[in-house]
Amino acid sequence: MLAPAPPPADLLPVQRAATPMFRLLKLTAGPILHALFRIEVRGRENIPTDRNYVLIANHLNWLDSFAILAEFPTEPRVHFLGDTTILVTRRFQWAMVRSVAGFIPVNRNLHPDTVLFDHVNRCLQRGGVVAIYPEGNYGKHEGEVLPFKKGFAHFAIDNGVPVLPVALSGMQDLWLRKTVRVIIGRPIESAGQTVDVYGPTEDPSKSTTEYLAGQLNKIGYKTKIHLLSHAVYFQTIGNQATKAQAMFTDWYQDYPHPIDWFDTLLNGNRISKIHNNNVGNVKVPSVDKEIEALKQITNLTPQVNARWAKVDSDLMAKYATTIPYMNRSSTDFFGPKIDMSCYVFNVVAYWDFAQSCMK
Repeated sequence: MLAPAPPPADLLPVQRAATPMFRLLKLTAGPILHALFRIEVRGRENIPTDRNYVLIANHLNWLDSFAILAEFPTEPRVHFLGDTTILVTRRFQWAMVRSVAGFIPVNRNLHPDTVLFDHVNRCLQRGGVVAIYPEGNYGKHEGEVLPFKKGFAHFAIDNGVPVLPVALSGMQDLWLRKTVRVIIGRPIESAGQTVDVYGPTEDPSKSTTEYLAGQLNKIGYKTKIHLLSHAVYFQTIGNQATKAQAMFTDWYQDYPHPIDWFDTLLNGNRISKIHNNNVGNVKVPSVDKEIEALKQITNLTPQVNARWAKVDSDLMAKYATTIPYMNRSSTDFFGPKIDMSCYVFNVVAYWDFAQSCMK
């Protein structure tokens, strides 16, 4: 027997008002949910009452959506994005979903799903709330968050609504009367935020800085570019008083060891008020702890390299602290005939070949 075709994203109506069936379900199912579990809610005062928003939350279990619906106001109506592959095979549950609405079907095999994008935008434009689990799947462990899928920020920015972060806790392993928590953060505004972008006046650094500012403008930020002479650039962005928010940086590797990158540039314990090489003020405590431990190991065995590789993955992919975009090589001369007493290097001009001399 063939599986039923996935329903289109715009199958169900989207709106600010709650349907009568949803009001009835919330009235009856809410008390049952509270009888089964102890639901603690923190930050209820952070829920916007005068506008709609994009709600994002971590995903632990089937209870997540029910807890959010039970604890959030009836209106504006919360609409969840979800995969219906299994749901459509269960006739009773699917009939219930269709009757209460508040669900936008997602077809994971359709890329791009322009109907989905249009319907989400339509929901927000009509005053509804869109709820998204950016991880895309259930989290593997309580307290750990999977890398986010793309999308929720674009929906918020395109429609000028804030993002409301919600943390769910205790919902992975359930039992009768277990305490579960819904923690609601403050709304994050998506429109009109200004960003100071710093970069040197020389190319390719200048072009890179202008590209970064242009991309930030496209997603709704208002950027102000500060292009500085290379002679003062790194001293300026390395001074906390500058309060640089986004910037170009580079680093000439002094010696072939991961410490020269991760400890110098991305260890939160190395942040300083001036001459700060960690210009993004990156501070991930778990990663900092691992860097400090690895600094004590001088022999790069396969096992140690694997640990450094995880540090790299955590900083670049999981936490997205930095955007690496180009490696640049420079020529230098070493040998028994080179007189190192007249070898000149400085942070502005780099290697001064005119000063090099033979023995």
